[in-house]
Amino acid sequence: MKDDRLQLRVDAAAERRLEEAASEALLSITAFVVQAANRAADDILAERQTVHLSPDAAAALPMRSTVRRRSMSG
Repeated sequence: MKDDRLQLRVDAAAERRLEEAASEALLSITAFVVQAANRAADDILAERQTVHLSPDAAAALPMRSTVRRRSMSG
């Protein structure tokens, strides 16, 4: 059961845009905003969990990955 509530303040133009997009997606404005916010949250959290490697480190990775795959499958 959904008991928590968020309140948003938007200007009239943003509200019309969100309503139009929600309608095109066949969603309520609430469902549309929650879906969009969850997608954005997923993207941000995934970016934080992504490992960024230098070119040298990235070049060394395929060899280690191949060795790991062989030992895991064998």
